[in-house]
Amino acid sequence: MRHLILATELFRRANITTMYRASLCMSLACKPGITTMQLASLLQTSRESIRVAVRHLEKIKLARTERVLNAKGFVETKIYATPYLTDVLSEIKHEITYPSV
Repeated sequence: MRHLILATELFRRANITTMYRASLCMSLACKPGITTMQLASLLQTSRESIRVAVRHLEKIKLARTERVLNAKGFVETKIYATPYLTDVLSEIKHEITYPSV
């Protein structure tokens, strides 16, 4: 229980206010360059809700997007975690792994 409270507090300090967005952030860090379709499938939600959440993460400098042409000639949006987000997630991992007493 302590780990969940600690992780939630550290996410809140980084302006990640919901566990849905926290899951989204962890997905971005684990799979850099993931597309919106893949992310929607992974989180079992719609592409539109992913776009809204990613726009918010871009606004607070936690994610960046890149539009690229795939092999079939269609435009895809790829999403990457920023260095700030990877630092936030590594701090959470460190605090959970090596808790300060």
